[in-house]
Amino acid sequence: MNGSHLPELDELRRMRKVVGLTQDELAQRADLSQSMIAKIETGSLNPTYEVIRKIYHVLKSFEHQDQTRAHEVMSPVISVEAGDSINQVLNLMKEKGISQVPVLSKNGRNLGSITEETLLELLLKGESLRDIATNPVEGIMEDILPVVNRKFPLNAIISLLQYSPAVLVKAKGRVRGIITKADLLKVPIVNTNRTQK
Repeated sequence: MNGSHLPELDELRRMRKVVGLTQDELAQRADLSQSMIAKIETGSLNPTYEVIRKIYHVLKSFEHQDQTRAHEVMSPVISVEAGDSINQVLNLMKEKGISQVPVLSKNGRNLGSITEETLLELLLKGESLRDIATNPVEGIMEDILPVVNRKFPLNAIISLLQYSPAVLVKAKGRVRGIITKADLLKVPIVNTNRTQK
């Protein structure tokens, strides 16, 4: 292998994120220190050819694994706008049987989120949903949901779902889908059909 096959340093960070490895996981697999990976990615360390080669081989081995990607398990996104009323959100959740709704702008910008927990916390604080039903969503919305690209690997999405109720999937600059824990049940079980034939 010659140096022309190896990526630029800023490309290594992108590759690591695409395959869903943390700096620490990459360091362990490449037999390097996590601090060295961090310095390489920030550009504060100029690594040797051998170090780049080791990192690249680890990343390429993960990239070629047969992994399920975000677009294969996502559901169509159901969203509201910041000016929509709390009552509209409640009705939407009941009608669609969903427990979280992203708040998006008209041009698809990710502004925040509303979950069942958001609404339950209001009730626990003594609020009456009847009194606030006409209030806009923007007054109670919470942090934005994490966003990944359509090729993002499932193992990394599972990690995100440990800390977030849902993950949004973006393609061509717009949110195109959503993944919740329930969507993980869509993941095909490898070789099921073959063993039954």
